[in-house]
Amino acid sequence: MIRHLSKNKTWIIIGFMEILTGLIILQRSQLLDYRIPPVLGFFDDVPVGIAYLIVGALVVVNFIWDFYWYYIRIILIVISEMLVMFMLTSYLVNDLILGHFTYVTAYLFLFAIDIAWTAFLEPPYKLKGGHREWTVDN
Repeated sequence: MIRHLSKNKTWIIIGFMEILTGLIILQRSQLLDYRIPPVLGFFDDVPVGIAYLIVGALVVVNFIWDFYWYYIRIILIVISEMLVMFMLTSYLVNDLILGHFTYVTAYLFLFAIDIAWTAFLEPPYKLKGGHREWTVDN
């Protein structure tokens, strides 16, 4: 387990950032302007905050014990990126309606880039459910 902490430290930090984002949403929900479409206004409500808490906890547990069977890793990465991108979209539309940009939009933009970059650096065999492709070099 200690070995996995050093290998997956970026994912563990991302999981804790998702938990923190969920706590912030639970504490300060309904901050988006009423003029944005209702489908985008949903992303700062309590159920989404709870979803962030659950996904963040699953990411932390998954990467501490380094599970990659049954495509669990790719599923968690996609869900994490989707949550952040939906929230980024809703806050970006909110900022465009209000006419100024907030720090939350910048935070979510950097968070989305961090998840995408870390997923890009992930070993391909872990994203494919642990099945290594054997070549002549192996």
